[in-house]
Amino acid sequence: MLSRAELKSRAKESVKKYYWAAVLVCFLTTLLSGSIGSSVASRMNGSDPEIKQTLAQMDTSLLLGIAAVLMTVILVAAVVSTLWNIFVGNVITVGACRFFMESRERQTSAGVGRLFYIFKSGGYLNTVLTVFLRNLFISLWSLLLVVPGIIKAYQYAMVPYILSENPQMNWREALDLSKKMMDGQKWNLFVLQLSFIGWLLLGILLCGVGIHFVLPYMNAAEAEFYAELRKNSGMIGKGLPGFGDQPEVPYAEETL
Repeated sequence: MLSRAELKSRAKESVKKYYWAAVLVCFLTTLLSGSIGSSVASRMNGSDPEIKQTLAQMDTSLLLGIAAVLMTVILVAAVVSTLWNIFVGNVITVGACRFFMESRERQTSAGVGRLFYIFKSGGYLNTVLTVFLRNLFISLWSLLLVVPGIIKAYQYAMVPYILSENPQMNWREALDLSKKMMDGQKWNLFVLQLSFIGWLLLGILLCGVGIHFVLPYMNAAEAEFYAELRKNSGMIGKGLPGFGDQPEVPYAEETL
């Protein structure tokens, strides 16, 4: 396994060749994979005499009705947000992994359209199921204690990359393969991600906008990490076609 410095050096040299396309991909991924539901809040200052007077004049049943409507709106927004993340957001995240893996292989932008690769890969529903189960298992382990949940999250960290190569892979196989790849590597990935904390904090200080200029570098480094794990997993030529072998679905020539 390459050292953290070597992985970051490779990522830096690679992402330079498609940096602005990567910035756009990271921005769109954040936008499309985030929650689209909005919470409903009402700001009421109890010290305002006009508000006090209005509340006093309201019928109790009317207040209960307004509260019921607000709760319904919040509930619907939460359900829509959850469904969006399951059926769209998670799939976009896998597509972003496809973009970074293809781009590192080509040494040029694979095209922003690779974000939507899974939708036309023939493995859309399988990808939805696999990522949903992965997140569910992580959540269930997190209910026990925080640490088991974190461990599971790192065990299954390579699932999006595996699916980006093989969207039709059975969910059990994808989860098991990620566990095997991450055996003895969880700490290395944690340290690699932690090494970007300074840049992320700087990005937050720049009104949050700067984060989008750091994410391409971070994602490129994680793609290098996965490529190393894949190379050393002994799976190439044994049922795991991919970027270092032969793509399951040939990519079209796309450019930004």
